[in-house]
Amino acid sequence: MLFPVLLLAAAACSGTESSLLGSDVTDPTTLTSRFVPVGGVTVSPADASIETGRSLTLSATILGKNGQPVTAVNSLTTRWVSSDTMVAKVSGSGVVVALQPGTATIKVTSGNESASSTVKVHAPGTVSTAPTSSTEPVASTTTSSTASEPTTSSTSTSTTATSTPTTPTTTTTAPTPAPAPVTSSTGQGLSGLALLSDDFSEYSSTAAFLQQVSVNVGGTGNYLTAMYHDGRNAQLASIDPTVLYNGHATLKYTQPGGTGATPELWVTLPSSIKTMWLRAKIRFSPGYTTTGTLTNSSNAYKLLGWQLAGVNGSGRLEITNTTQYDLYWSAATYSGATAVPNTDAGGGPSVATEWQDGGWYDYIIEYTVTSATTGVARAWITRDGQTPRLVMTRNRTAASGYTMPSANGVSLGMNFNQVRTATQNQALWYGQWEVVDGGAHPDPFRVNGGQN
Repeated sequence: MLFPVLLLAAAACSGTESSLLGSDVTDPTTLTSRFVPVGGVTVSPADASIETGRSLTLSATILGKNGQPVTAVNSLTTRWVSSDTMVAKVSGSGVVVALQPGTATIKVTSGNESASSTVKVHAPGTVSTAPTSSTEPVASTTTSSTASEPTTSSTSTSTTATSTPTTPTTTTTAPTPAPAPVTSSTGQGLSGLALLSDDFSEYSSTAAFLQQVSVNVGGTGNYLTAMYHDGRNAQLASIDPTVLYNGHATLKYTQPGGTGATPELWVTLPSSIKTMWLRAKIRFSPGYTTTGTLTNSSNAYKLLGWQLAGVNGSGRLEITNTTQYDLYWSAATYSGATAVPNTDAGGGPSVATEWQDGGWYDYIIEYTVTSATTGVARAWITRDGQTPRLVMTRNRTAASGYTMPSANGVSLGMNFNQVRTATQNQALWYGQWEVVDGGAHPDPFRVNGGQN
């Protein structure tokens, strides 16, 4: 049987805006996501005991609808989550690290199927019987990072192949480093509710990260199994061990002077969802700006985005008009007919300090299909650790004869509309991000004061 390949046909990201004060209309992206059907998931061992400071590896087997194990193409949709990251954390490859005594349920999910392993963590010297899976001591373990590990590729059978990371070859001269933020953070960890997430703590180097970025974007990973795909300019993304979030390294997006190039990394969701919550922790190099040298393009940068299923369209949280935010989405059919018009209500709030003070900020986007033909997007922006503040609400109605599409992917960054001056070397950092299905968790980040 032949399975369709995951594809993205991205429009040129260096285009100009329709007007200097308008929202971007030149970045329609398409994403068709199809996966091998999953019939079941098993995890081994189902129960384990482990002492603090040690680790064990759980193995997941993904079964097709015929009950037989499927190939590694499904590793793209497999994710691991710990129910209590203070007790034990789990990596994207199923490696559990014991942090303190207690019990944690480690859940692995692929498609709509999942399985769990109960891991009991004991104080050193108190486990009287050997664990049901071999364990190894951890060289150094701290509890400063309490987040679940990123949901990168994971084992789809009980055997995992290993390889030595390779450093991608590039002929581009390294740009002058952007000034680093001056503050540090011991911020919030991941919620543990995510369909997909990454806090970048698992990657030992930039080379290791680029193995999870498809080669057609500038990474070194297989496009069938890499977590990050499509987009462009991955060679400008790097793991930065000098700028930390919650005690771990972060993902740096270098935006060198003399060009408009910037990384753009898309992640496909396991399935399309009608209510999508996207949360990202971001900080900017002091003096960050969207200004540039072009006179026929607005000063704009798409900070976060989401993909719409079955149509040629996407949504964006944009830094625009030098000192403003905007939030909007639109869609067309593949033949060019308007499916969801961009009836934007105008610019959002002006920038306060988040592009200047080197601090971490919390960006939350909710996208909800409210009926067959209507939808709403909302954005919260606030300093990390403070109560999320709703700053924008955007409603849309589908064109006559069309329905409102679900979300099936998210993007860390999209296009930078300007060409920066030769000396305008700047950067931003992603501390972590996660996507939560609002159908299962209506208020996952408690922005409305409810339960997640």
